[in-house]
This record gives sequence, structure tokens and C-alpha cells, in this order.
Amino acid sequence: MLNVFDEDRCVVNLSELARRSGLPKSTAHRIVSILVAAGFVHRQGAYYEPGSRYAHLARLSVRHDVDALRRRLLPCLLDLYTGVREAVHLAVLDRGCVRVLERLHSSRQALLNACPESVLPAHACAAGKILLAFAGYTNDGELRPVTSQTITSRSELAAELACVRRYGLAFEQEELTAGVAAVAAPVFGPGRQIVAAITVAGPARRFKPDCVIQELRAAAHAATLTVAGFGWTAAYEELSPVDDAAC
Repeated sequence: MLNVFDEDRCVVNLSELARRSGLPKSTAHRIVSILVAAGFVHRQGAYYEPGSRYAHLARLSVRHDVDALRRRLLPCLLDLYTGVREAVHLAVLDRGCVRVLERLHSSRQALLNACPESVLPAHACAAGKILLAFAGYTNDGELRPVTSQTITSRSELAAELACVRRYGLAFEQEELTAGVAAVAAPVFGPGRQIVAAITVAGPARRFKPDCVIQELRAAAHAATLTVAGFGWTAAYEELSPVDDAAC
């Protein structure tokens, strides 16, 4: 049953669970209910997604040493947080979802819902858009709305990812959490392979993403050079300035 949550599906309904597992719907419902109770699956309304214990198992099998990645990039995140004084996140793509490895914030930023080890829907957050865009990832599953602002049109998401690839930045405006805005930039590995995303987030009522872009890009550049320093050859390229009209 847990194999249903693979690179093609991160959030599914009961019918999809039954179809992909090859089980009768009643049997699928009984098994997934047990997994929900055990913490391996999280239920939100009619949809199911990986739970906290599933995320723990996934963490043990991640190909790259993400703990080492987090430790080595932490100074870059601290420098960025010191410069912008907004919440700063480090995230990676994990089975089509976004896994937050580190989060820096002040007590007044506690409302920003992205705790370390959070598993987030990629299409609904700035970090996810970065990771999807540069990984060339395709997903024909349903784009489930998280808030009223979440992108649920596949064509709209494809157009936004194209813009992300062009300018090297992704934006989020109350798409994951009501009242929160964010901007993210990529961290690259060898051959311009996407490794992670760094996000700056703040309350939508006052946070202006364009005011932190310079610091964010500098942090992403420093992180890419750091990745190169522990065994990977970085291929960070200077990115074009953002043209709001083009996006």
C-alpha cells in the first residue's frame, strides 16, 4: 500500500489507492485506515498523503546524505537569515514532494507552517516549484488545492515552471498557507543538477519578495559553491533578472 506513494503520486484519494494497489476499495480503505492510525499515512479530507512515520522511513533511504547537506549549508542559511530577518527554509525533492530539512525563524514568525521534516505538496510552494522546474519532473496526478490560491491547472503550473527555469526564482502567494508569501532559489550540484531549494518566507501583508532577491541569490550561489566543496562540481550560472511582466 505504501508503494502507491511513489514519484508519480504524492497525494491520492481512496479510489486511486485501490486502483494502484490492485485491491478492492473496501480492503484498501481498511488497510489505509490502519496506516493512518499508525502514522504512516496522513488523511486530509478525502485525500491521503505520506505521514510522519513514512517520512522517517523515506529519510533513511534517501540516496544523498541530506543530513550532511543540511549541516554544510547551515552557515549559508544563517547568513541569509541575518541579512533578511525573515523565515529561511532549506528543502529537497523527495518522491515528488518537498521535504524541509532546515528552518530558521524568530518567535514572531511561528505562524509560517514549514517545520523541519515537513512534507509539503510541491506544486503549492515556492521550493517545490524550483525543485520541479530544474529536476524536469513530470507528474500527471491531481493538483490538489491546499488554499484558494493553489495552482490546480496543469497548464498553468507548466507555464509557471517554464518561467522559473528562465529566471531562476519561484514565488508563492498564499498557495500553501493563507497569509504567507515566499520566494525560492535553486542550489545546484554537478552538471547543473538540482540539489535543493532555499526559501525566504514572510507574512503576505508586509513581505515583499523582491526586497530579498539579491540576498537569496547570493545565499544560493554560496550554497552551490559549498556543495562543490564537499565532492560535487558546482555549475551555478548567473541568472537573468526577474521581469515581472514576463512572468
